[in-house]
Amino acid sequence: AVLLTSHSMRECEALCGRLTIMVDGRLVCLGDTQYLKKKFGQGYTVLFVLYTVRELQDTIPALKAEMYKLFSRVKLKDEHKKAIHFHVKDEDIKLSQLFGTMENLKKSFPVIESYALGDTTLEQVFISFAKSHIK
Repeated sequence: AVLLTSHSMRECEALCGRLTIMVDGRLVCLGDTQYLKKKFGQGYTVLFVLYTVRELQDTIPALKAEMYKLFSRVKLKDEHKKAIHFHVKDEDIKLSQLFGTMENLKKSFPVIESYALGDTTLEQVFISFAKSHIK
């Protein structure tokens, strides 16, 4: 067995079969990457890439309102002129349902050029443990 310590979750995910996360010198979890993401992950990330045409930009507040209406646990993580990043924490929603919802939003809001969906990353799991320690 080999013990590797790193702050790079990408490196750990690529090289390790099992991981543990330490916070303040204490082991807080142990398992393979899929187990840790499933147990401690927090939903999905949604990134909308937006057209920058002024007339279309006026629909962004309505798009954000629709996201809050559609999902009971959604958080706006970041917003720029060209992109909006949400975190959807609804554990009951399936990825296939989320794709369907995004397709409907893309049809309803022409400001959406494209979108990307993703699972919670190991990095986000690590950061959530670190933030919980700070509180």
